Amino acid sequence: MKFTALSLAAAIMAPVFAVTYEIGYNNGSFVPKEITIAPGNTIRWTNADGDHAIVQTIAAGSCNATAGGFNSGTKKKGNFYERTFLTPTTIYYKEGLGRNCLNGATGTIFVKAGAPPPTMGPSGTRTAAPISTATNGAGFLTPEKAVYLGVAGFFGALAL
Repeated sequence: MKFTALSLAAAIMAPVFAVTYEIGYNNGSFVPKEITIAPGNTIRWTNADGDHAIVQTIAAGSCNATAGGFNSGTKKKGNFYERTFLTPTTIYYKEGLGRNCLNGATGTIFVKAGAPPPTMGPSGTRTAAPISTATNGAGFLTPEKAVYLGVAGFFGALAL
C-alpha cells in the first residue's frame, strides 16, 4: 500500500520540477548547438529567422531524418516548437528546410538522469538558462502553488 502511495506521490510531484530550456535559431545555426537536460524537461526551439523546421535525425551532424521521429513543420520567424523528453536518451536534430543542414544547422540534446544544468557545446561559451521556472505546465499555476500542491499530494498519498 505504501509503495502505491509513494508511486502516486512521485507521479504527482515529477512535473513540478520540469523546466523549459530555449534553443534559438538564427543565421543558419542553433544556439546552443548541444545541451544536456534531465528527463521531464522541455526544449523550446525559437525561430528568429525566416521559415525553418526542426526535424529529428539518425545521428550527430546527419541530415537524414529519423523514421517516425519528430518534425515541427514549417515555423515562421517568431514562432517556436516545443518537445518534452521523458526518458534518458540522445536526440539529434537538424534544420529541415533548404540546404541549412548541409551547412551545419544540426544539434544534439543529451537527456540524462541527474543531469547538471544545461551547458553549451564546445563551440559556445555561455550557459543555456531556463526560460521558465518549475511549474506543472499550466500557465495559471505559479511555481509556489505547484510545490504546495505537490507536497500536499505527497502527504495525502502517504495517508492512504
